[in-house]
Amino acid sequence: MKTLVVILSLLLTMPSFAQEWTSYTNERYGAIADVPPGFVPAGPEAVNSDGLIFRSRAGGFLTIFGADVPGKDFDAFVDKLIANEGSYNSFPVTGVKATNEWAEYWGSRGPQKLRVRILSSCGGRQAVVTRFVFTGNMESVVDRVERSLTAGPAHSC
Repeated sequence: MKTLVVILSLLLTMPSFAQEWTSYTNERYGAIADVPPGFVPAGPEAVNSDGLIFRSRAGGFLTIFGADVPGKDFDAFVDKLIANEGSYNSFPVTGVKATNEWAEYWGSRGPQKLRVRILSSCGGRQAVVTRFVFTGNMESVVDRVERSLTAGPAHSC
């Protein structure tokens, strides 16, 4: 029994090796979002400093980025992103919700699911985006990432 108490005491006082949520901030566009445990940068930030792609060993990809919105036309910007999903990424978009300030769309391709959230920022001149490709039951994780997306201070605003 004494050995069990010692082992439990050691386990309770050791630093936790469980991964924690982190946050990513894109300085150029001010995109800020939470990054789930197990997601690591897939490489360095883009050369033009517009964002970063994170990947997980389970095959998920999370992209957090910002972009200029030509002509301050948020609707056209969202429409272009949706069109690119089909033509460039081969992801059929099956649902869209949008206002003048934010948009979300989603779809699936086989076992892969897609969820994208976009916020208008910088007086309509820019947008910040999370794009999440995942498999399995990760909806609560994706929900948290989408809720955490904010448009903070941007160098290019």
